[in-house]
Amino acid sequence: MADPPLGVRLAGPYHFGTVERVIRDLTPLFLVDHPVKLHLDLTSLTFVSPAALALLIAAVRRVEDLKLVDEGTVYMPHAAGIHRYLLRMDFLRQLYHGAETPEPFERKRSVGFRECRHFDSPATYPEVRRQLADAIAERCQIDDVSKGSLHVALDEVCENVLHHAGTGLGGFAAAQR
Repeated sequence: MADPPLGVRLAGPYHFGTVERVIRDLTPLFLVDHPVKLHLDLTSLTFVSPAALALLIAAVRRVEDLKLVDEGTVYMPHAAGIHRYLLRMDFLRQLYHGAETPEPFERKRSVGFRECRHFDSPATYPEVRRQLADAIAERCQIDDVSKGSLHVALDEVCENVLHHAGTGLGGFAAAQR
């Protein structure tokens, strides 16, 4: 008899301050040790911060990269606003490793936020760092010295993810004011 699908459900709001709750709700993904069918239920999701979104994508991609997902289904939010937000933030594109997603989305110019992006090497994080710094600069008045310091800090964060996270997966970054 086949194992039942692994169900992971995120419901309600996931603000920046609820990262611990995201980790708790994603724990089944961290404990997977054999191939499973993954059912990711986001139907009752009402809000997700960029940090929680990046964590969700990283958790799913980790089990995929470890070949622990035979197949999967994503149940998108019922609320139209969060559904559009996930599309706008490239949630499905990141889950499907950059492939075109089943739901086309009309892209508008980003102001004060940046879609979720994957970085996995020193060659890929400078663009992510630049996009994050630009998102901040679009919403905050910062001088050139501060912007340079921001670049240094974001470089350090990206390098720490690449060199100390212990996954080989790299990192995911998104921004919203």
